[in-house]
Order: sequence, then structure tokens, then C-alpha cells
Amino acid sequence: MYSHNRLILFIRFLVSLVCLLTLPMSFATTKKFCDTVGGPLSADETPKEYTLVINDSGTIEDLNFSLNLNGHQHVGGLVLTLKQGTTQVTLIDQPGIPSLTPQRPETTKGCSGWHIPAVILDDEATDSIEENCNDAGDPAYKPNGSYRPNNLLSTFDGQNIQGTWTLSVQDKEPASPNGQIKEWCLNADLVLSGNPNYASLPFPNDTLQF
Repeated sequence: MYSHNRLILFIRFLVSLVCLLTLPMSFATTKKFCDTVGGPLSADETPKEYTLVINDSGTIEDLNFSLNLNGHQHVGGLVLTLKQGTTQVTLIDQPGIPSLTPQRPETTKGCSGWHIPAVILDDEATDSIEENCNDAGDPAYKPNGSYRPNNLLSTFDGQNIQGTWTLSVQDKEPASPNGQIKEWCLNADLVLSGNPNYASLPFPNDTLQF
């Protein structure tokens, strides 16, 4: 009788353990996805789109965006938007307008700085991509510097990273050299979930004693 009760208790323990181990689990990771093809901007005011297809799956906890744009001599004319599915965020919207207008009331062309050298757009950054442009500077921003985007990237939080991401770039001052996208990347903190693949219990060659 005593051994029989022990057997029943042990079986219940095994069932509970198996149920626990097969529950969906989640863990966090950080991944970087880049479009290194890029290409030149449009020669007129027509927006040009660049796409990045991500096959990995995971829920976005935090998203940063990095951009390397070369050969453009008037960043105050640029409008950049990032889109996935029906969600769209304006990252850059003619830097220096209206923040530079009181200083230069004769113009509404915004920041005249050159190039965007591998900057990072981060909601938590201290400086702003709109207000901290180096007017008439080369480059317009600190290389590898972090700046807050025009609108928050946290708009994408909670969405799955998987799918097609589209970067749209419009140059509203096309008379200036149009430049080209060297690279743009998504730096994502992701939550992954799934069922672990555990070996069967009891383990092979184990002998249970009662």
C-alpha cells in the first residue's frame, strides 16, 4: 500500500513537471536588421522607397533606427518616413523648420548642413534630429550620434518585427545634390516566445525505484 501511494504521488509529480516544461516561454534578445543596398535619392520631389524584408519573428519591445546618407548638401529638405503594415512614423521632417526660422526669417529651407553620417534615431536620446542639426555644417550631425526622431519609434512597440519595412525618402529641395542612402538599419529589442524542446521524462536508461 505504501509503495502504491508513492507511485501515485510520483506520477502526479511527473505530470505536473511535464505540463510546466511545455508551457510557452518567452525571452528577450537584441537584433539588428540592415538594408545595405540603398541607392540614390530621387532627382525631384517624388518620394523614393527602400524596402527591408525581415523573416525573423519577435515582438518589438524597443526600436531604434540608424541611417547613413551621403552626398546630400541640404538636409533641411528631407522627409523620411518608416512604415510596416498600416503603421507609419515620420522620422525626419525638414530639420530646422520651424526651429531655425526665427534666426533666419528670410528663408524657410531649414538646416543647410551636409550629410547624415551613420546617426542613430532613439526615442531616449537627449538631442533632437529636428533641433540639433549643425546648420551649414559638414556633416550636419555628429557621426554615430544619437538623436530623437521627429515622431516616436515606440509607435511600433508591441508589433511583430516580421514582414516588410519600407523607408520613404522625399527631398523637397531637389535642386541640391540628391545624395544616396548607404545603409539603414533597425535595431530591435525583441521578445521571442515558443515551446521548448525537452527530452522525454524519465530519461533513457534511468531506472525508477519504489
